[in-house]
Amino acid sequence: MKVYKGVLYSLICLFFALGEASAQSKVLNTNNKLEKRIRWYTLEEAIELNKVEKRKIVIDLYTDWCGWCKVMEQNTFNDPKVINYINKRFYPVKFNAERKESVRFNDKMYNYINSGRRGYNALALELSGGRLSFPSVIFLDEDQNIIQAIQ
Repeated sequence: MKVYKGVLYSLICLFFALGEASAQSKVLNTNNKLEKRIRWYTLEEAIELNKVEKRKIVIDLYTDWCGWCKVMEQNTFNDPKVINYINKRFYPVKFNAERKESVRFNDKMYNYINSGRRGYNALALELSGGRLSFPSVIFLDEDQNIIQAIQ
């Protein structure tokens, strides 16, 4: 399913706006400087950080071959307002849906599943609600429960 960058960008911005209706137009880091990049973590790192300071987790579910994933990375994830909002409010995670290494999440092990020419990690399928579509953005609450997956 092809997702137009404007529609996906609008959905993400809407989600952020609902979370903080009175947010300032520019979110600054602790040094009062605009950040230039999203600080991406692995899922394992985000879960560990969440034990120290509770935050929601936002997951960029992508594949290496996905053209729209590259567009999302170049446009949406390079927008200064998106960068600063995500870095301040979330633990951002990049998760390759075709990850071959097993991953433990919420006390369950997820493995790579061969499927035709390409396979997928079972966690990607679960996070996306059984609808593998790329790119997808998944929001988790502070206890790693799925809030919403946006394909």
